[in-house]
Formats: sequence, C-alpha cells, structure tokens
Amino acid sequence: MSDLRNNLQNVFNELKGLEERARKLKNQNLADVAASAHNRVKQLCDHPDLELVDEKKDQAAAPANKDEAIERMRVDGDADPEGTARMNWPHLFEPAPLRQPPFAQ
Repeated sequence: MSDLRNNLQNVFNELKGLEERARKLKNQNLADVAASAHNRVKQLCDHPDLELVDEKKDQAAAPANKDEAIERMRVDGDADPEGTARMNWPHLFEPAPLRQPPFAQ
C-alpha cells in the first residue's frame, strides 16, 4: 500500500472516530458532516486512479537532466519533445546563474 493510500486510510479512521464521538454526544449535525467526509475519503482510498496522483511516484520518475527529459518525450512520440520537456521540467533548462566576483574592499 502506498504512503498516500496509508495517509488517506488514517484520515478515514480519524473521521470515523469523530463521527462515533459526535453521535454519542447526540450532535447529529456534526456526526453527519463527519460521516459524509469519511465516505468521501473512502471513495478516494478505493479509487483505481489514486496511484496516478502519488507525488512520490512522480518524483521518482523525473528525469535527471534535459537530455533525458527530451529523450523521454521523443520516446513517448511527442511532436515537440524539447518544448514539452521544457514545459514539464523547466528547472532542467534554466541556465546556471552567473557567478559574481566577491566584493572588493
């Protein structure tokens, strides 16, 4: 199970507990809000596309340099591999900052 799915499961468990405590206090409105929220989190946990938005997966797949980024777009059949790579990973294409000489005293 991914970290994202684990985190969502923890949120689900917290909301379920909140709902139960609210029902014991006979606070129906708060309990209903918590129930609605935990049902939505459950939908997220069970969604088949959840892994597509996992940030760690995206970071692991990021290219290391601009040549690798361009090649990845070329392999994917992109019409403008360099332009798309530049849009997806602009930090790989930024020129290195010029080094300034130290201040003379």
